[in-house]
Amino acid sequence: MKLKSWSDRWRPDSDGHTERQRAEYNGFGPWTFPVRAPEEMPPRFDPWYDEIKDSSLILKIPRDIERRSTRAGEDLYEGVLAVGKRGIVYLDATGSETRKRGVAFGEIAAIRRALELLSGELRFDLAGGEDLSVRFNAVSAPVIDYFVDLVRSGCADAGSGLRFTPIEGSRGPSEENVLFQNLLRELRQRNPGLALAAYQPPCALAARRGEGRRGLAGAAARLLRWHLDGSLLAVLPQELLVLVNGTGAPRTRKTRGYRYEAVYIPSASFRGPVVESRTLANGARVHVLRLSCAGHDYELLFELDPSAALASLSLPRAAG
Repeated sequence: MKLKSWSDRWRPDSDGHTERQRAEYNGFGPWTFPVRAPEEMPPRFDPWYDEIKDSSLILKIPRDIERRSTRAGEDLYEGVLAVGKRGIVYLDATGSETRKRGVAFGEIAAIRRALELLSGELRFDLAGGEDLSVRFNAVSAPVIDYFVDLVRSGCADAGSGLRFTPIEGSRGPSEENVLFQNLLRELRQRNPGLALAAYQPPCALAARRGEGRRGLAGAAARLLRWHLDGSLLAVLPQELLVLVNGTGAPRTRKTRGYRYEAVYIPSASFRGPVVESRTLANGARVHVLRLSCAGHDYELLFELDPSAALASLSLPRAAG
């Protein structure tokens, strides 16, 4: 009797498996791969292939599972995401059923792409308040970015343009903020028409004298510093771009954040900016920039009032 080695235990038994199943297993991992031929489609979603085969890009989304826990012939992919001429299509599986969800470009309120170390999320906020999201590994960021650019192009065709004149001498990320420097450089290479509108560097916020609650409770609260992560707002010809380090919400601890998110807001869904003042628990005041879209609001916190920087932002007529 021949004993199997330790490594053989994790190899799939080829008996009863088709060549397609073995090829799919051999190529499985954390990567998000394009589907370029019928045999590359996850078998569970075969019935939908003819409907999406003419898409500009089809991606198969792998399950969040270690390879050593899988076998050839299993369902290795949790969904299929495609972008075509009219919008996006998402195929997913729940139990023994598969379903198709189609979203037109005009229904997309914002495109969000977040990354924290190796964990990524691509999310589409939809008009009416709903959303559609998929997870991805950072190694697949380039193909995800290409997918995002295709969707952005489709959304741009569904709306009219934005007009904006940046203020001369407006400040951007300093050399010390390496993350934002690199992200902004990359974004400008992909988007030549990008204009920086407002930037908030990381900072600590404390209450000014005479503000906030009084007495011992107020004194204790004023000793607590709240920290803002870096964020910026940029304007493109057909959309707004929001870039946030961390979650964008104020924190009581100065911890280094590895998460950042880019939010693209198409001009067709943008309803306008609103700036208001808000007081934090320690009495410190911040200026909140709210960007209203179709069914969603996005907030950016600033130490200084950004109203003057946004005075020249002109909305498309379709948005009112």
